[in-house]
Amino acid sequence: MVGAILAMMAVALSGCLSTPVVPTVDRGPEVTAAEAAPAPARDILKELLFAGLTALDNDHLSEPREGSAADYFGQVLDVDPENAIALDGMQRLVERYLMLAQQAQQQGAREVAEGYLLRAEPFARQANSLTAIEKLRQAWGREQAQKLAPKNEFLLDSVALDGRGEDIQWRLTEIAVVAMRANSRITIVSRNDAEGRWIYQQMREVLAEYRLRGNIVKGATPKVILIDLPTI
Repeated sequence: MVGAILAMMAVALSGCLSTPVVPTVDRGPEVTAAEAAPAPARDILKELLFAGLTALDNDHLSEPREGSAADYFGQVLDVDPENAIALDGMQRLVERYLMLAQQAQQQGAREVAEGYLLRAEPFARQANSLTAIEKLRQAWGREQAQKLAPKNEFLLDSVALDGRGEDIQWRLTEIAVVAMRANSRITIVSRNDAEGRWIYQQMREVLAEYRLRGNIVKGATPKVILIDLPTI
């Protein structure tokens, strides 16, 4: 089926390419490759897009390759690299693989999860989603590091600390509440004094009248240690 479709497109497009084009001064609004193609070629592109969306809905993402969503969207992008529907389809394909990877990771099947990410990578380049894959791998690495750390140590994400966003603020809130409930002193390990003071201030503001006791030391891996909490 794929070969037949490509053959039809080649014939339709060849007729367009063989027709002399007379340049004009006023070209009018720019059009996409799909819009500029002759009617038969546009119809074929529509069929490919429909087939790609159907394959996507049926979870036939990329394997086996023939007849998959990646196959159909890829054919469209070969002809029309800026086709919005095909690019959106590739994005949805990658997002589906990321969802499957997260589900596998939560079930403890790390190798399966990594397999989904490897399948997603070639299409993530087309959908500009490689950053999402890298962030997911980094999150898994942090989770693993936290599992191996002593129970009284709470690792902090360096990138999140740099951003000073809501995620790190919520993380520090959780740690502050644990410290208060355990009536524990703390040691803040930070990359510099300013970062350490910011961490302490965020935790201090959460606890209202509770007096948070602790100190700040420099270290390469930001974390909060609850001194009076058991390590195991």
